[in-house]
Amino acid sequence: MRLKRVRIFGFKTFAEKTEFSLDGGIVAVVGPNGCGKSNLVDAILWGLGEGSIKHLRASSSQDVIFSGSQNRKPVGYAEVSLCFDNEDGTLPIEASEVWITRRLTRGGDSDYSINRQSCRLKDILELLADSGLGRAGYAIVGQKEIDQALAASAEDRRAWIDEAAGVQRYRARKVESLRRLAAARDSLSRVDDIINELESQREPLREEAEVAVRFKQLDAALREVEVGLLIRDLCGAVHELQTLEEKIAQSGQLVERERVNSARLEQETEESNERIRALDSQVERTRTLHQDQMTLQERAEANVKITEEKISSLIAQEKNLKEDEKTVSNRLGEAAKDAESAIAEVSAEIEALEKIQLESAGASSESKELSDRLKQAEKDLQEAREKKGLRMKWEAEREAQEGRARLLNREISGIEKALPQLGKDIEAARKDFEVANAAMQEHDAALGRLQTTVDQIKKDEDRESAKMRDSLAERASLDGRRRGIEATLDAHEGLSQGSRAVLEARDRGLIRGDFESVADAIDVDKEYSLAIETALGASANDLIVDTDQDAKHAVNWLKENRAGRCTFQPISLMRRNDPSPELRRVLDERGVINRASDLVRCERRVEPVIESLLGRIVIVETIDDALKLAKTSGWSRMVTLEGEVVHSSGAVTGGQTQRQSYGIVQRRADLAEIEREIAEIDKLLAGADQRKQKRAKEIAECEALMADHREQRQVAKEPADEAEHLLKALEDELRDAERQLHKAKHEIEQIEKGAQAGIDDVDITAFELVRDECLKAVASKSADVEQAEVRLREAQERVRQAQIRQYASEKRLESAKEAEHHRERRLENLGPERDRLRKHVEELRAEAETHAKEKQTLMVSLTALTKERRELGEHVMKIQEELKQARANVMALSESNHQNELSRARAETKRATLAERLMDAYGLSETDALAQENMYEVPADAQTVVGRLRREIKAMGDVNTGAIEAFERLTERLESLSLQRDDIMKGIEQVEASIAELDKLTRDKFVSTFEAVGAEFSVMFTLLFGGGTASIELTDPAKVLESGVEIVVQLPGKKRQPLQLLSGGERSLCASAFLFALLKVKPAPLVVLDEVDAPLDGRNVERFAQTLEQFSELIQFVVITHNPTTIEIAPNLFGVTMQEAGVSTLIPMKLPESKAVIVHEADAPVA
Repeated sequence: MRLKRVRIFGFKTFAEKTEFSLDGGIVAVVGPNGCGKSNLVDAILWGLGEGSIKHLRASSSQDVIFSGSQNRKPVGYAEVSLCFDNEDGTLPIEASEVWITRRLTRGGDSDYSINRQSCRLKDILELLADSGLGRAGYAIVGQKEIDQALAASAEDRRAWIDEAAGVQRYRARKVESLRRLAAARDSLSRVDDIINELESQREPLREEAEVAVRFKQLDAALREVEVGLLIRDLCGAVHELQTLEEKIAQSGQLVERERVNSARLEQETEESNERIRALDSQVERTRTLHQDQMTLQERAEANVKITEEKISSLIAQEKNLKEDEKTVSNRLGEAAKDAESAIAEVSAEIEALEKIQLESAGASSESKELSDRLKQAEKDLQEAREKKGLRMKWEAEREAQEGRARLLNREISGIEKALPQLGKDIEAARKDFEVANAAMQEHDAALGRLQTTVDQIKKDEDRESAKMRDSLAERASLDGRRRGIEATLDAHEGLSQGSRAVLEARDRGLIRGDFESVADAIDVDKEYSLAIETALGASANDLIVDTDQDAKHAVNWLKENRAGRCTFQPISLMRRNDPSPELRRVLDERGVINRASDLVRCERRVEPVIESLLGRIVIVETIDDALKLAKTSGWSRMVTLEGEVVHSSGAVTGGQTQRQSYGIVQRRADLAEIEREIAEIDKLLAGADQRKQKRAKEIAECEALMADHREQRQVAKEPADEAEHLLKALEDELRDAERQLHKAKHEIEQIEKGAQAGIDDVDITAFELVRDECLKAVASKSADVEQAEVRLREAQERVRQAQIRQYASEKRLESAKEAEHHRERRLENLGPERDRLRKHVEELRAEAETHAKEKQTLMVSLTALTKERRELGEHVMKIQEELKQARANVMALSESNHQNELSRARAETKRATLAERLMDAYGLSETDALAQENMYEVPADAQTVVGRLRREIKAMGDVNTGAIEAFERLTERLESLSLQRDDIMKGIEQVEASIAELDKLTRDKFVSTFEAVGAEFSVMFTLLFGGGTASIELTDPAKVLESGVEIVVQLPGKKRQPLQLLSGGERSLCASAFLFALLKVKPAPLVVLDEVDAPLDGRNVERFAQTLEQFSELIQFVVITHNPTTIEIAPNLFGVTMQEAGVSTLIPMKLPESKAVIVHEADAPVA
């Protein structure tokens, strides 16, 4: 195993990613002080899992992250990755290459990974535990560790021997075992305490359980007899109710069938309305498309007119060019004639000149010399005249070009004068188009907004229609419930037999007096109705009368007619009592709502009766509040909102039957709630009708505005189209003018360039003077020669004038030819342009015809859609008539079913009363009771048996029925704790055996390693010091596992002396001997030495280096050093420097044997 590669980023001064590879043997790291060499050691130490900030030369964990420099910002994290070659399997992991990575962010988050798999720091430490690279190992040694190895206590020095012996793992396991042993003994102590406590509770609880068993036997017997009586009566009531429910079910099926039919018709109406809305939308889209096609057709027709106008303009231009043909041809003929005449004249003059020259040549020999001179002068004069002629020809040509330039300048001037006006026209046309287009866009935007408004209104209408249908259905349901409750109340359902008999007798006039049941005399909010009903109990059946005499007469009537029993509440005997101070204190308690009498509304005259019945009953929120109040205040009676009752005796009544029964108070509260809901629905329906009318009005207004905007848009569209066409035509004209202007300016530039490249003028006067002198000389000799010369000059002058006229004629001819060529070229271009425009006219006409056909098609589709919409509207009206009839049928059938409901309500009241008694008294639900119909045999003397059983139960007094279950739980708990105690005892024995085994392994390994290290230390000490003796000793041989390790040395030629008296070099060399002894016994795969050789002198350094070189065959060394002797033995060399202030850089030193290579870019996987 060896360290192959190190990768560092953001650790201390290594700001940039630094990666370097290491070969085996010795790797020396050199560099100036303060450049970061030791930071490299800290990086390796940190990557191996070092957790001590002190060992990393830092004050906090954040100090290891690069904090920035003058030119660099701080980095966000520090990361170190170490790659180990594991081909020999030293590390207990199935991988030939192991990457260990540690990362720390500025937020304090630490990440660890092994081969790119996230792990814990503990996993890394366990992986390296037996490799010699553990925390307590000797793999990384600096001057501080050298001093600590000698100056540390004997116990601390023992850690290096433990690491060499490989017992650190056993020590850690022993510490964990001791912790588990202490925890097990604590658990055993707690279990023993609990068992003793439970044993003391067992016997008293057993006696209570036996009493409870007898009580349950008696209670079960009593329950069986009483339940049998109630079940017999309940079964009879249920059989009667089933018969009534079958009738209601048959009637309900008819109602449901009619409702399904109504729903089907409503659905069909809704679908038809949806189709109508879709058709309206489609009609609108078709109408818009029709309008768009009309607009496109008009635009195409307007484009046809504009193009035809352009064609007419081209035809007119062609006509003018053809009319100019004759004029141009005449000019061309005249120019050709003039040119021919000029050429003939020049030829004649030249012939005359040649003849005169021949005559002059025949002069006498006496003037030969003068004649030769004259010839030379004539020759020079002739050349000058030829140059003069060329100059005159150039001037004539320039004059013609200047004339052309003047024409072009006039053309340019005309175009430039026209351009501003044309620009103004274009700008005016553009503004007109923008104004008209803006008006169209405003109308389009307004149409869009109005259409959105209409769509939203229709959506609101659809939603509200659905809500109204639901509301109507809900109102019908509520109305049916209201009629059912009113009928039940009118029939006095729920009152006792006697109360009902008295009220019926009053209605028939058989009894005098004003009788009213307590339940009918009060009004209660829905949320309090159950609580008030429960609080009143049977008193809800009591009848309120004005006087005691009325009550007496009613009692006598009941006796005479054997009509039942009834309780009366005479108002004349009642007295109003104010709440007591104790009651006021109770009302202030948390959870108390109010007195029951304060939660009802009644006439003032009956208030004394209500006060006497409900004045001392308190309504609370929950049963917990009632129980708490019963304990603290001892108030007489409390009722919760859910109907539970806590009595003054402490008894608690509560629960619920499977079919909840309703008393008169709750029915009246339900009736008031239903009437309120019906009133709200009626109010909602009235508001909906008003909103529907308002929406219809809004839709009509929006559609009127939309029609107005469409009309105005069409009005605005015509000038917009005209402005757009005019704008395009003016822009085309502007582009043509600009092209002509550019072309003219270019031609003028060419003319000006030709003018600049002119021919220099020649002054022929000097030549003429020379010639005249020659002539005078010849004239003095010969009058004939003079006369000939005169004729010769005249002839030459005529030739020159003729040549000038010839050149001017030729230029006029060229100009006439150019004009003819320009006219012919223009004629050639006009034809294709005219054909193209005619073809475009045909295309536009075809486009207009296509739009016309499409417009016609859309009109046909629009007519069909309008017809379909009208027919669908008629169909909807027909469906609505059918729906009206269906709803009438539902109402009629519902009324019939209502009568059946009344009958069932009376039967249900009877059943509910029996079921409630079963539930309240025995907690037996109706379903369970009916299932047990045949399980109970009711004896003939059932009432006698019930009395006897109740007396026996009463004689037993208070019985703790929970003692049975408590005794069973306690017994089970004791058995469980006993088993748990046995398990703990076994666990303690196993842990103690494990600790003994660990102690034996640790002792054996430590003793053998201690002896081996001692022997090797003696050898290495003698080798490094060149003599002397050294040994290691245990401070307490009797306690091998706890004993410290002392180092005893005797230097060559000196007495034995304490380690503290050794010099720095001697201490360093002694510690090196101890380190090499450890490495000899237990080699580490990697050893990092940080300036360990610094205190050594020359000879000692040589011995140290030789020893280091010998060990490097088996161990990989990374040495931080300044010593040349140590550097010489290192085949691999790295330099650390700070090329930038505050930033360390690692540089490979390419020595002949070195194979280390610095890597700045990652080329290996990151762990």
